[in-house]
Amino acid sequence: MKAKVVIFALMGIVLMAFGTFRINSKNQDQELKALQESPDRGTLNWHARVAKAQGKNQVQLRAPIIDYPGPDSNIDRILSYYSAIVAEPIFKRSYADDGQRQIVTWYKFKVVETLSREDIASCATCAGNSVKPPEDLLPLSKDEFVVMQYGGTETIDTVQITTVDPEFPAFALSEPYLLFVRLNTSGVAAIGVGPEAVFAVDASGVLRSVNRRPNRVKKEMETRFNLSLDALRTGVKSRPYPQEELHN
Repeated sequence: MKAKVVIFALMGIVLMAFGTFRINSKNQDQELKALQESPDRGTLNWHARVAKAQGKNQVQLRAPIIDYPGPDSNIDRILSYYSAIVAEPIFKRSYADDGQRQIVTWYKFKVVETLSREDIASCATCAGNSVKPPEDLLPLSKDEFVVMQYGGTETIDTVQITTVDPEFPAFALSEPYLLFVRLNTSGVAAIGVGPEAVFAVDASGVLRSVNRRPNRVKKEMETRFNLSLDALRTGVKSRPYPQEELHN
């Protein structure tokens, strides 16, 4: 008799749990459906609400695809329009972008060596001169500049949201990089040609591309300079100065 009572009690608990699950599942479906019609759909706050409705506390978003100028340019042309600099990121901080749809990370770089310098972005009409770095990264010393990159992590309404760009991984703090940059008057640097022309520099001066996508810059860096910072340094001193424009 006692065994039957126990069995009936267990069956009642199971039925109650199943009923509660169905109610919660129905409420979740209704909430998710309402979120699909929300006017702020696609914002970071919206992604946080969707995650919470799904019982999640983490979200990963894909960074937007950026059309960088000069993807088919050779090294000499790039050096005619961008400064070649070895620099180390010494500070970083992530923020929601102005549209509240992506996470961006701002890096403060300290210049280790300037291989060549082009100051064509000092003109008043150059693009990007109106961009101001976050106050958290100021002031900037003469040997410092800042770079904005899509990617990073922010916590919004208890949900950890991460933006990832698989083609342009995050910079490692205190590690040297070879960059081709255009500096504007506010200290913000635009990276020329994008991640295909960004190289990590190891202790022996060997250059390592930060992504795996093949392109002309990487091939030339390998065949002409043997992925060597020393060889590039020598080549920069004797390079020609073509006047062709980089394709935007």
